[in-house]
Amino acid sequence: MQELTDVKNRIDELIKTKPARAVLLYEIFIAGCYEKIEEIDDSGGDLGQFAEGLFCSWVKARQAMKADPVDTIRRLLTWIKNDDYGFCYKLEEETTKVLNKNGLKAFRAIIEDGSLTKINAIKTKSAQEQQQIPYELQNDISTLKAIYREQCDISSYCKLCEQTGYQPDDCETLANIYKTRGKFDAALEWVERGLNLSAQDKSIDFCNSSLKVSKRELLKKLGRNSVALESAWADYRNCPSSYSYEELLRYIPKKDKTIWHQKIVATLETAPLESAIEVYIITKELNLLAKRILETKKDQLKDYSHYTTQPAAEVLEKACPAAAAKIYECLGFRILMKGKSKYYSFAHNHFQKAKNLYESQGLVKDWQKIVEDIRENHRRKSSFVVDFERITSGMGTREDPTFYKEFKKECKPDEWAVYEPHIINLLEENEDDVQSIKIRLHRNEYDLALQYFKKPRQRPTYCFCYEESEILSVAKALESRYPDEILLFYKSNVGNLNSSSSRKTYHYNAQVVERVRRMYVDVMNDVDGWKKYALPIKQSNEKRPAFQEIFNKVVREWEQL
Repeated sequence: MQELTDVKNRIDELIKTKPARAVLLYEIFIAGCYEKIEEIDDSGGDLGQFAEGLFCSWVKARQAMKADPVDTIRRLLTWIKNDDYGFCYKLEEETTKVLNKNGLKAFRAIIEDGSLTKINAIKTKSAQEQQQIPYELQNDISTLKAIYREQCDISSYCKLCEQTGYQPDDCETLANIYKTRGKFDAALEWVERGLNLSAQDKSIDFCNSSLKVSKRELLKKLGRNSVALESAWADYRNCPSSYSYEELLRYIPKKDKTIWHQKIVATLETAPLESAIEVYIITKELNLLAKRILETKKDQLKDYSHYTTQPAAEVLEKACPAAAAKIYECLGFRILMKGKSKYYSFAHNHFQKAKNLYESQGLVKDWQKIVEDIRENHRRKSSFVVDFERITSGMGTREDPTFYKEFKKECKPDEWAVYEPHIINLLEENEDDVQSIKIRLHRNEYDLALQYFKKPRQRPTYCFCYEESEILSVAKALESRYPDEILLFYKSNVGNLNSSSSRKTYHYNAQVVERVRRMYVDVMNDVDGWKKYALPIKQSNEKRPAFQEIFNKVVREWEQL
């Protein structure tokens, strides 16, 4: 996708100077997406999100060439009507964010002309009743709301909601309009109304969190910070997490931070460990984290996702090796018990780390219990046991750099001359295996290790997965030698930044963009290159508060751009 994104960026540059040419190129590009969609696996939705960005850029180019806005909207609606692949799903709402004043006026006239009579004939007051409205009419209602929102037309928005029923997200939209006008009291009233609606109908509780955040922001602007702090503290106690912790910090006075730190940490003692782990890490209370880990039963730790426990193991390796070893042990057994052979190499790595850490602390018996357990209960998993026995003997796995080093050390020069060609063949056969790439690094074969990063790959779905956590350490080792190639690799892992997504997706994208920033600024010393890359991203997402909030927290100096 990165190659396609690079081409689109080049076309985007034509909007200001040659908009008519840009329009033609976007249309060719969009046609190409439809032509190729049946030839590829787009289960991740990357091509669909990319196509959405093309449509929005096409609208921008049409506006730049002073095209008739009515014709632009009608052509866009024709695309939407004939879309069989979901490229245009919710495109009407996304388009309103890039339309200018005349474009919004034309869009409004067309939708109102076709649907307003039908809308005026309905009377619904609840989310359940709203589900009975025909899909096409629901879509027109959502489009009109988006248009009224962009036009800041409170009167029309409220009139439409009186017909179809207010929902919490409607209240939040109206609150945001009043907030942009500096009418914080009116905004707070709408937020309160949205929270009441959310409390009445648990099926629409998804708006509750953002409404609470908005309420606290408004309370602070109205000089009622103590009330906002009390609300944030209640949410944190109810569910300690990195998000609730960071939200709480926004309202704690600087002079009281030490006292509040003690209260926050004290709350973690009784909080569920799975949610408390990330707060322990953020607050750097590693001794307390280690204590909780050591007190927790292994069966319970095995139930926790590796997205939660693996970061804890990594930060505890030096602070408390015994606790880290316990986590790595549970991580290894978690994979082993699920019988997913494709992840056995990661289980081997976890057990190798557990062995090293246990032995470093003189806890040999703990390691021996692992060995006995696996030999007794998992001996039939032959694809796992072979390399596990290498770990127990101190040789490491076959692909692991540790084994490679030990094996070479044991060989005499004439023996190594015989074995080395076979090892090289194995590396070539497993060129996409992370451990093979690590061995390439150990052999100083940097060019060969780099080949992995030059290949097109599907973007990872999650921000912390086994494969990615391993390969990023290799990429970092190559940054200074091959900055351009590694920068391109990082960019290729950035998802679509031109459409609304979940907070989790925003957080993943922010982590990747932070790596891009580090390459530009810290490695390549190219601040202008970073600004040229980042500013369009920031500007195109100005109307996505969750996006900006998360990027401000994760990407250094994002707010100063």
